[in-house]
Amino acid sequence: HNLEAFQSVFPGGRGSPANKMGAYLVRTEERFLARIHRQIPADVWVVNTLTWPAAVAYANRHDIPLVVQVCELEHMLAGLTPAQLEQLVRVPRLIIALSLPVAAMLRAAGRQDRMEICPPALDTAAIVARTPQAEMRRRLGIAPDAFVWAMAGTLTPNKNPSLFVDLAERVIAARPKCHFLWIKGGDGID
Repeated sequence: HNLEAFQSVFPGGRGSPANKMGAYLVRTEERFLARIHRQIPADVWVVNTLTWPAAVAYANRHDIPLVVQVCELEHMLAGLTPAQLEQLVRVPRLIIALSLPVAAMLRAAGRQDRMEICPPALDTAAIVARTPQAEMRRRLGIAPDAFVWAMAGTLTPNKNPSLFVDLAERVIAARPKCHFLWIKGGDGID
């Protein structure tokens, strides 16, 4: 199913160690989805990411209605083949876009109907900081006139923490008064 994707990423022919591992992973994922399908029959599958093409393909092959909640933007889809992206956009019975930019990206990718946009969960204008900005900067050792870039969330591959660090290093080299913060949330990798 996804072997051509593995072979394009790991060239060397069908017998190469990388391709054997890729094929093994595809079969393992397929067995996992089949077991879930047998053990927990569901009227609809709800998938919480657009970056799991195997789940979408399995649901499509077995006529399982699918709803996909999408928070990923275009750069997060770089590991997908054009065929996988086309299937991810076409197959779900409903796509729930978690922001207007996500909805715009999905429309540009070809999804024109059966898509809902989740309204913002927070009214950011109503948020009042418990600690004044000047005091927070003082606690963190950040000058009042320094630029601060903050990223919030768990450290996962989708958030691309290595890119965040690379960008921070480049910007700080050019503008030493900049500060980059990663504010952890949830139980992700630390």
